[in-house]
Amino acid sequence: MRKALAENNEQMWQMLEERRQLQAPVAHDLRNPIAIIKGHAEYLRMNYTRLSEEKALSLTDNISGAAERLSHYTESIREINRLEDLKINRERVDFSELFSEISEDFRAVSDKIALTNNVGDRAVNLDKQALYRILENLVGNALRFAKSKIEVDFSLDENLLNVTVSDDGAGFSEKILRAKNKTFLTDKSDGAHSGLGLTISRILVKKHGGELSYKNGNGAVVKIILKC
Repeated sequence: MRKALAENNEQMWQMLEERRQLQAPVAHDLRNPIAIIKGHAEYLRMNYTRLSEEKALSLTDNISGAAERLSHYTESIREINRLEDLKINRERVDFSELFSEISEDFRAVSDKIALTNNVGDRAVNLDKQALYRILENLVGNALRFAKSKIEVDFSLDENLLNVTVSDDGAGFSEKILRAKNKTFLTDKSDGAHSGLGLTISRILVKKHGGELSYKNGNGAVVKIILKC
């Protein structure tokens, strides 16, 4: 009983710590669009009688853009919070059949995607829906930046499924690379991978008893390890 209580307390502490890690960057990143909206609105209030049509349209466009970023960001936070309550339901599946399903689906998305099965027809214990959501986030992110190819490789090391998703795009920004141990990853850079897909994937991987890591190679490289 003491052991179970200690484990429950540890899990609760970990959940609270993850919530704290999420809240800090949320408060920081929400501040920017809010400040933009407030600043432009105040400027309009004080100067509306003297503004040219061109200037007024420019200000309203800036307010609209900031509001759209704010909406997107808050929706992302809601999605992450919903994921934290998601339950993992494992089932025993033939990996060759699962791989065929995944291959058919992703090759229909883009001919840039090449998938490799180094697991064979062995049986694995997985939550198929969780794996699909992880892959959809990682491959979807890669599609935004890949020049000509995305490689998805599956292999098995004892009871650990290894999945590597790599592309030949610009790779991860320095900000994302420096934040490897943070739960919530954000980056406003348009030229490199953003962090939202990684954040969602990391939460799902962790719920599945696994790990997610990433680096730059010839582009972005993400590796996940799932207990199966």
